[in-house]
Amino acid sequence: MKKFIAVIYAVVLAFISIFPLNSYALHFDSGYIDLEWSNAPENTAYIDILIKMDTEDENYVDFTVPPKKMTEKYLENGTTKFRYEDMSIDKNSEIAQFNDDGWVSLSLHHKSSGGITKIYNRMVLCLNCYHDKDGIKSKYDVERCDILTISKNYGKFKCAYVDENGNVLGITDKSKKSYSMSNPYAVIADGDNVTFRIFDMPPFVNMILIAFIYGVPILLFLTVSYLLYLFIVHKVRKSRLHYGDDLNEQEKD
Repeated sequence: MKKFIAVIYAVVLAFISIFPLNSYALHFDSGYIDLEWSNAPENTAYIDILIKMDTEDENYVDFTVPPKKMTEKYLENGTTKFRYEDMSIDKNSEIAQFNDDGWVSLSLHHKSSGGITKIYNRMVLCLNCYHDKDGIKSKYDVERCDILTISKNYGKFKCAYVDENGNVLGITDKSKKSYSMSNPYAVIADGDNVTFRIFDMPPFVNMILIAFIYGVPILLFLTVSYLLYLFIVHKVRKSRLHYGDDLNEQEKD
């Protein structure tokens, strides 16, 4: 019986240890958000995330930094260095002035924004970061703010299709969420639609997994306890029967 119980608990511990390893084999920083688009208006140079933020919001600033694009990657004394140049966008550009019923540019007006950067063919919005000649670096002396926090505080996103001079070419509808365990955080515009991709499992899968991780051990514990109870009852009954037989033998004597 003891061996049986030991095997059951070994199985439980195996289930508990396997799932976290599988769930967190990959990691993507929610401070870096890929910007992807398709079916965009002609001359679209990039997309900007729009959030509904009041100009009196404590996180609102008039202008952060213009979008940048990497122009060169080179070696200096054996160290990889980068050169960037600002796109032709400033505080007077249409995207910087854009305010449609409270919807404004996240990259240009939220104080945590380090701006949008084009790295090769990849556009990335970085939060709590800055640029220097070595690339994008994180700011460690500020309160952490990531895309999940912004989503929680400001709700759904929209996207603006922007040309290289900061002109707004089109606006999407509000975002919908999707989940992936193999791809980084991203905001993906497709025509009028936009998807906010989160590096995580869907909430219902998380609930099932939590129920499984905690439910299976509880169920096995109850099962083992019941089997142990039956074993004890069987032993007691057998002992009583044996004791009764001894009494009958004594009476006969």
